[in-house]
Amino acid sequence: KEIQTPDWIFLEKTAAELFGRAAHLTEKLNTNGVKITNAYSLKTNPDARLLQQAYNNGFLAEAISPLEVGKACEIGFKPEQIILNGPGKWWHKEYLPEEPLHAVFCDSTADLKRVVRAIADGRLKTEIAGVR
Repeated sequence: KEIQTPDWIFLEKTAAELFGRAAHLTEKLNTNGVKITNAYSLKTNPDARLLQQAYNNGFLAEAISPLEVGKACEIGFKPEQIILNGPGKWWHKEYLPEEPLHAVFCDSTADLKRVVRAIADGRLKTEIAGVR
């Protein structure tokens, strides 16, 4: 078979091993009051097979748009397992779930003010809001 470059080769066994190791390490380090949580960035690689590995290994999903939030939900993530950040969080906001998200992070104070207003108005629900 001829391979074009760049091209992706999905190594399922390798992916499963790496996600499993990360989950195991996090579990091992979650002692003495320290809470470590893994999150998978859909922006970095939106491949559903990798997102499924993240879900299977207890990761949160990190999305930069409501459309990515929807993709994470299709895999099985609940809204409370999703972090929304970046400037694209309002693009197609009609796709945001009604249930609270785990966290919403902002890139600017103007964005933070908008998020705070949306939370106050009931248009956005989240457990955590902040600046990243």
